[in-house]
Amino acid sequence: MRSTEDRITAAAVEITQAVREAREAVDAGLTQFHNAVRLQGARYVGVGAGGGRFMACGAAGRLVGWSLRAVGAASTVVLRDSRTAAGEILAEVVLAADTTQTIWLHSGVSFTDGVYLDVVAGVIEGAVYIGVGE
Repeated sequence: MRSTEDRITAAAVEITQAVREAREAVDAGLTQFHNAVRLQGARYVGVGAGGGRFMACGAAGRLVGWSLRAVGAASTVVLRDSRTAAGEILAEVVLAADTTQTIWLHSGVSFTDGVYLDVVAGVIEGAVYIGVGE
């Protein structure tokens, strides 16, 4: 018959193994792939004119940057923590005609609902960079 101390030790070993397995499952679930390639830096999302979209992300995450161009005329775009044009402001980008702005946010800015590009004036095209699980 095992002592109480032996049973506690065995339970601790089992718990440690269960925690390790749960951590590995979570890590695997956070890994993102694109065309069967594991993403390690940031995921780009084409936005705006020319086949892009205005909802760059529809879930919580981390905004790590953008590269946007004003097409033909001055443009203003508001990046919102939302899935619509009604969310809280993450950033506002004002561009002169036919200029580009590329911004990298070292640690990124967390958002809870998604990233929506509300084009207030002009036409934009480019990409928004979303941080991936690490």
